[in-house]
Amino acid sequence: MNIIKFFTASNLWIALASFCFYQVSLVQLGNGINITNTSIFIFFSALFSYNLLKFFGFEKKEKETNFITKIIVVVSASACFFYYKDISAVSIKYFIVAGLLTFLYANPLFVNKKRGFSIRKFWFLKSITVALVWTITSSIIPLIEFQVTESQLYLFSLEKFLFILGITIPYDIKDLQKDKLQKGMTSFVMKFGVSITIIVSNFVLFCALCLAFYLFPNFRLATILIYTSAIIINVFTNESRSTYWYTFLVDGLIILYLFIYLFISKV
Repeated sequence: MNIIKFFTASNLWIALASFCFYQVSLVQLGNGINITNTSIFIFFSALFSYNLLKFFGFEKKEKETNFITKIIVVVSASACFFYYKDISAVSIKYFIVAGLLTFLYANPLFVNKKRGFSIRKFWFLKSITVALVWTITSSIIPLIEFQVTESQLYLFSLEKFLFILGITIPYDIKDLQKDKLQKGMTSFVMKFGVSITIIVSNFVLFCALCLAFYLFPNFRLATILIYTSAIIINVFTNESRSTYWYTFLVDGLIILYLFIYLFISKV
């Protein structure tokens, strides 16, 4: 459990998930695993941004801003600076957009003594913003770099967006009590309740499943396995689940996504 705690608390697990999600796009294109400078940049940029959020904005956590966290931020920022030089100008523009969305998600656009405004406070934008950032970094960028057709770009990215959205919406259940304490906060689960949240998230996953089933005929068994796993986890998500249910198991679905695809392709 201590190992799991370290990997999740340090955000190494979610950074690995971002790297794997990038690789999923390449595997689906038929290119196989390809450890490019862009994929390494994605790993370290995720590691940097998720740890930086512990210092700023709504995600600020005083107890977690320890020496190790500061080291991770410095090391990951240095790695990002080292690898960005080999990334195409087009990809850099998309990374900037993703970075701005991440900043606006975590930080109020203006703050005074009585109020703070952030896109995170709108129930329909919170999960959508997270899904959009993941889609940009782990789907749109690799698809552009490997020069896919326009239709592939739109459809592949839509499938990834819906998958991340489907597993992100239930995160509101984890944050329910904390969100209730924030003035002006309205999350999806606060507005519609836990049961509707699970139903909607699974409907989104079902739509993504149908799209993936159409797009990737050679990976239909893998698609069924990963989406069925996601739907089952959503069904059993509730307010009593520990943080590890989300930070390890749910985030681990993204890593599992890649390994199921790789395993099925070898069978």
